[in-house]
Amino acid sequence: MFFLRRYAAKLNYELQLHTRGEDGMDRVYASELRKVLKFRVPPEQYLVDLDDGFYAAQYLRAWIFDAQIRAALREKHGDGWWSTKEAGAFLKRQWSSGQKYSVEELLEGVGYAGLDLDPFVEEIESRLAS
Repeated sequence: MFFLRRYAAKLNYELQLHTRGEDGMDRVYASELRKVLKFRVPPEQYLVDLDDGFYAAQYLRAWIFDAQIRAALREKHGDGWWSTKEAGAFLKRQWSSGQKYSVEELLEGVGYAGLDLDPFVEEIESRLAS
């Protein structure tokens, strides 16, 4: 949860930084992260903690994708999907092409129209409830 909150706040900050420019963004950075992390973050880190190309968004997309793939594997192979040869073979086929296919194309192969937050939210809620 820490990393989810941190990367969501970083993305929000980065969007503001690239929209408004650098002036006063040290305070925005510290405020955005403090709101979600519940502790002070040094404002002078506002450029040090900046990744190229909205990297925070790439992390968030990857976590959403990961949850969708696991949901598809559970639906097709059951809760113990990770121990089935069929799921292993499927994953080998999926990953054998490297980065040839986009996340959206990979998700189409398991029945999703694109990124869908629902499986990600369900996993988070399940973990928090246990």
